[in-house]
Amino acid sequence: MFLHEGLDLRLPPRIAAVVHQRPVDSDDEDHGEIPQPSPTLVDDLTDAARSPSI
Repeated sequence: MFLHEGLDLRLPPRIAAVVHQRPVDSDDEDHGEIPQPSPTLVDDLTDAARSPSI
């Protein structure tokens, strides 16, 4: 049994948008699509976190 079982993780929309823009290498049987990292990922997430809310 996993400690996180049953939790519904929700990212802030700006952060989720950055993650969903990442290329997907394959569709994992257990976890679904897994976004791939990029050299700009940290900067992109930082920019999204600092952007004012709409």
